[in-house]
Amino acid sequence: MMNKLLLATALAGGMPLAAMAADVNGASVGVSHYNYLGGEDGNRTSIGGQLELGFTPQFAMQGDMMLNHFGDGADLDGYSTGLHAIWNATPYSKFGLFAGFEDLDEGDVDLLGLEYGAQLNGVDFEAAYTRANGDSNINDSDIYNLSLKTPLTPQLDVGGRFDFADIDNGNNVRRFGVTGDYKLAGGYVLNGELGFVDPNHDDAESYIGLGIKAEFGGGDASFSRRGLAELIPGF
Repeated sequence: MMNKLLLATALAGGMPLAAMAADVNGASVGVSHYNYLGGEDGNRTSIGGQLELGFTPQFAMQGDMMLNHFGDGADLDGYSTGLHAIWNATPYSKFGLFAGFEDLDEGDVDLLGLEYGAQLNGVDFEAAYTRANGDSNINDSDIYNLSLKTPLTPQLDVGGRFDFADIDNGNNVRRFGVTGDYKLAGGYVLNGELGFVDPNHDDAESYIGLGIKAEFGGGDASFSRRGLAELIPGF
C-alpha cells in the first residue's frame, strides 16, 4: 500500500510541480477499444495518458495512467499507473527503468522492469522486460515486449508487436499484432491493430483494436505503458 501511495503521489502531484523546472518532451491522452473476432467474447476499453518531462538532455521522467474496463466475457474494472526513469544514452537510443502497479477487481499487481528504445534508419524499436508480482488472486509472471514501427508516408506509420508472458503457474500467453498510426491535423493520431492472442499454443484468438489520441509537446512519450492489461485485449 505504501508503494502505491508513493507512486500515485508522484504521478498526481509531483510531476505537475516538476514541470515548472523541466521541459515537456512528450504527452498524450487517448481512448482505445479492443475486441475479439470470430465470435469470441471479450473486449477491453481503455482511456488514459502519458507525460514525459525532460530535466536534462540525458535524463527524463515519464508517468502513465490508464483506466480499463473488460466487458462481455468478463465485467471487470481497473486502473494502472507507471513511472519511468529515462536515460538518453545517444540521440538515437535510450534506456528506462520503470515501476508501476495495476488494480483489477480480482486483485493487484506490482510491476518492475527495464526497457530500451532505439531509432535506426527511420525504424523505431522498443524492447522491455517486466516482472509482475500479483497478490494471492493473480499469478506472478515475467512479461517480454518487442515492438517496431516505420513511416510509409509523413502521415502513416506501420509496425508490429510481439508480447510473451511466462506465468509462474506453468502457463504462458503470446500476442502478435500488426499496427498502424495515421496522423491527423491538430496533433490527433488514429491507431489500429490486428492480431491474435495464443494462450499455451491452444486455440489462438484473433482481435482488432481501434483508438484515437491527442499528442502534445514534442509528440508521444518515449516508452509504452506496461502491465497485464496491455497484454490482454479482453477476457
